[in-house]
Amino acid sequence: MEVVLRKLGMNHSEAINLFYAQVELLKGLPFDVRIPNKITEKVLSDSKKGKNVKVFNSKDDFFKDIGL
Repeated sequence: MEVVLRKLGMNHSEAINLFYAQVELLKGLPFDVRIPNKITEKVLSDSKKGKNVKVFNSKDDFFKDIGL
């Protein structure tokens, strides 16, 4: 995280202050927070177990698989 903040030219304290300012300005979190629906929960659970997961050796193999 430090590397990203440094690239943005800020430290942890400035990042937190920016986050709080956005919360105040937007009257909520500056990003969506959602509870997964049942389908998403099943997909996440299955993928953690390795079910219905495809593994590719390269991005080219992936693109070939999806027809690009």
